[in-house]
Amino acid sequence: MMFGGTSASVVVIANNNFKGCLPPSIANLADTLEELLLINTNLTGCLPPEVGYLYKLRVLDVSQNKIVGPIPYSLSGLAHLEQLNLAHNLMTGIVPQGVCILPNLANFTFSYNFFCEEEGTCMNLTSKGIKYDDRRNCLPEKPLQRSQKECNDTLEHPVDCFQECCVASEGGVAFGRATPFAPALVPAATPLLSPSLAPSFP
Repeated sequence: MMFGGTSASVVVIANNNFKGCLPPSIANLADTLEELLLINTNLTGCLPPEVGYLYKLRVLDVSQNKIVGPIPYSLSGLAHLEQLNLAHNLMTGIVPQGVCILPNLANFTFSYNFFCEEEGTCMNLTSKGIKYDDRRNCLPEKPLQRSQKECNDTLEHPVDCFQECCVASEGGVAFGRATPFAPALVPAATPLLSPSLAPSFP
């Protein structure tokens, strides 16, 4: 699925088995897109750096998928971003300081991944008044993390996002053998909903 010739302020896909990756053509919505929610859709592959081109984005939620690889550093340019939810994926690498110091970030959830390091301010988001959840990662000296074995099994096989990328297929755009998804687009003048904040836990 290619994002082209369309304007939308909100894209919401949830609780579907669409599979496939988020294609770089998502950048075609940069002038209008404010909320991107792809929740529990069996999304695979790496987050493309083009997500960082969505300069109006206020909400990014790609939780409960099978996304791999690191957080694209291009997200550090999303100055309007308020909510970022990456929870329940297979992401690895560093939680970059550039994301943690975004001026409007209020809620950052990256639990249930395999991140192994938090840069600078990311280690103490409470000091910035940011609500966060970093449980079940591979963060040294943080409580409620994954076991060493779980971490080793994943971190010993790093993903190269330059090799594992969206590729053209007979059906459109897919990640590897996965099938592409067809998102429902909401016209720019019609916001669909106010997404929930990061999940709360007892």
